[in-house]
Amino acid sequence: MDEDQQLYVFSAEEDWLLVRVEGGAETLGFVPRNYCEAVDESTGVAVEDAAEGAAEVEAARAADAEAAKQRELQRQLKLKDKVETWSISEMDGRKKKKGTLGVGNGAVFFASESDKVRATQRDSTDDR
Repeated sequence: MDEDQQLYVFSAEEDWLLVRVEGGAETLGFVPRNYCEAVDESTGVAVEDAAEGAAEVEAARAADAEAAKQRELQRQLKLKDKVETWSISEMDGRKKKKGTLGVGNGAVFFASESDKVRATQRDSTDDR
């Protein structure tokens, strides 16, 4: 959209205008009201597809909101995932190392009791 391009307004909300670009695609979109300057103060022109376009935009907004809600729910579930741990032994050559195996929060980890290194952790979604 260019600076001096004419827009057709289909709906006006508080700070946004639902518009279509003159000579552009048949798609509608929202632009900030303060970016636009009125050229014709006519009361309005009936357009066949205006309600349909507004409904499409509103449906897209609702779908985006639902997707964001689902992502947040997944994040919350991952945080609440219980971590299960087991005491196990790992063979390192001929030496037996005691350690802890843990599974939960979307990860699998092993921590050795004899080694003073950080626990080895892998994301459960890794394909390795």
